[in-house]
Amino acid sequence: MKDKKNKLLKKLLLVPLALVAVFLTVIAYLHFEGDEPEAVLELPGAAFGVGRQLSLEARDRGTGLRRIWVGFLKDGHEITIFEHRFPPPGMFLSRAIKEQTLKFEFDPRSIGTTDGKGTIRLLVEDYSWRGWGKGNRYYKEIEVVIDTKPPAATVISRAHYFAQGGAGLVVYRLGEECPRSGIQVGDKFFPGFRAGSKDPSLYLAFVAVSYQQSPDTRVYLVAEDYAGNRTKVDFGYRINRRRFRKDKIKLSTTFIKTKVSELLGVPAADTRELVEGFLKINRRMRKADNETITRVTSKSEARIMWQGPFLRMPHTAPRARFADRRTYYYQGRVIDHQVHMGVDLASVARSQVPAANRGKVVFCDNLGIYGNTVIIDHGMGLFSLYAHLSSIEVKPGQMVEKGAVIGLTGRSGLAGGDHLHFSMLIDGTFVNPIQWWDPKWVENNITSKLKAYAGSIIDR
Repeated sequence: MKDKKNKLLKKLLLVPLALVAVFLTVIAYLHFEGDEPEAVLELPGAAFGVGRQLSLEARDRGTGLRRIWVGFLKDGHEITIFEHRFPPPGMFLSRAIKEQTLKFEFDPRSIGTTDGKGTIRLLVEDYSWRGWGKGNRYYKEIEVVIDTKPPAATVISRAHYFAQGGAGLVVYRLGEECPRSGIQVGDKFFPGFRAGSKDPSLYLAFVAVSYQQSPDTRVYLVAEDYAGNRTKVDFGYRINRRRFRKDKIKLSTTFIKTKVSELLGVPAADTRELVEGFLKINRRMRKADNETITRVTSKSEARIMWQGPFLRMPHTAPRARFADRRTYYYQGRVIDHQVHMGVDLASVARSQVPAANRGKVVFCDNLGIYGNTVIIDHGMGLFSLYAHLSSIEVKPGQMVEKGAVIGLTGRSGLAGGDHLHFSMLIDGTFVNPIQWWDPKWVENNITSKLKAYAGSIIDR
């Protein structure tokens, strides 16, 4: 009887021991995992000058992340530029951090390093018990170049005379290839383009001064190299003040009803609905249409496709001027204010509209208040726009020669009568078309500089 009790007691003792063994086996299985962590360090490039924010994404499928360390080695000297430790994952890994994205700054100037080649070292450790508790490790070395010298840049063209709402050309030279360079006009940046293959250090930038920018607007050259170093260069220029005409537009009930029905697709019954409908068109739709124009004209061919002064549609009379400040009246009261960003030219109905110069069609479609519209890219940021057409005779991507018929005049969009609305733009900024129609202005401000500094770069 006593032996039976002893045997039963031994069996009962074996149960918790077995449970402990299972528990330890499970814990060992969880904590002795052998999967290495993974990491991706996103660099802005292979060169570093000014401080750059780096993004590091790390993950570990097993015991979770324990430590991330980033160092920089140069000339035998190593310095820690970033380190982050994670809390323990818990016995059953319930608190394990499996994935994390971290951002940190790397500024070579702050650590006093010199220019030249160096190495970024990346180490990620997890909480595995392998390696006598050191865990699994991910290690990577990335070769980089430290460059803290700003790029050399010089404006070599002269006679930079701009006007409010006007355009111009600046020619400059870079001491090294830069991914971003151009002319800053107030808060607007105009990118430069390589002038040609003969001199790879020479660049051109067509610039515009908005009709809203005052004569004291700052204009300067900007160049940024691959390491992020920036150079700002002032140069001589003048912005002449211009006066823009004021215009009163008296709206009829018939006109508003027609345009609200055409552009919004809804009828308007009373005065309140008429005014609300017109304001939706003249404000919201205009804003959306101009955003489309800005998007279309923000990318341009890196070549000059035009030649000589731009063609003004022949046998036409001007009906509205560039930057006219319009006040809209309905039933004797003011209901809106807008600015007219082009020149209106009127002839007989459905007159042929010629391309103002050689270029590539980048847009031809209905565009809200502009109606049937064609936009032509003439290269290096310069565009022409033709609106209110009754028909379009070209297709996207088509090359057109100066004088080629691209459509017929009409009254589509918010037009009150048959005419052509013609605009010129530089990198999304509207400029006065009259300058580009004037042979003397084109020669003195554009062509002469191209001949003097860039040679013949017209694409034929």
